[in-house]
Amino acid sequence: LSELEETGLAHKVAGKKDGYVLCTISRAEPHPAMHLVCSSCGCAEEVPVPRSALGEILTQAGRHGFETELAAVSLSGLCTHCR
Repeated sequence: LSELEETGLAHKVAGKKDGYVLCTISRAEPHPAMHLVCSSCGCAEEVPVPRSALGEILTQAGRHGFETELAAVSLSGLCTHCR
């Protein structure tokens, strides 16, 4: 799985039972993404996030001298099948 992560085919995701989700957006370049992780069944979905939606977070990181290379957000909750 770590090789898939290095090539951009998978992402390590906090809260996911097996820790990884397949990349479904773009394998060609880093991209901001949101991972929706079901706390019941463990399924996860990658959803694109416009860089503008992450603006305040990236600005705050920059104020602390941090240069962001890739931004990802993980949300934990219940998927449509488990609700």
